[in-house]
Amino acid sequence: QGPGECLVLDFLPLHPTHPATAAALLSGGGVPGELRARRMRGLLRGPAITTQPHSHVLQHHGSSLEEVQASVAEFNRRWDASLRLLRNDCSHYASALALHLTGKPLPIKPGPRLPTL
Repeated sequence: QGPGECLVLDFLPLHPTHPATAAALLSGGGVPGELRARRMRGLLRGPAITTQPHSHVLQHHGSSLEEVQASVAEFNRRWDASLRLLRNDCSHYASALALHLTGKPLPIKPGPRLPTL
């Protein structure tokens, strides 16, 4: 991993701008999700959680970025990619992935309550 280089991981709807996606999620339903992993250079923009793998991660998952990427790919193959707000969304993914990589989960902050329709 070079200076200014990072691995960006996210979980988002497969069709994030489609009106049907918004309707399904806001009504409490699920939509197909997409798990992405990509290498980036430079500063991240927008909300992000940053972490460094701890020494036990390197013992279990390897020491190179490629080995960590392989561990993430293995995790992603097992993750349920059906996205549902407040049940299986990007916060849940980030917490579970952090637990997988570092041995410590990220706290999931409750989001705003959705109106009952």
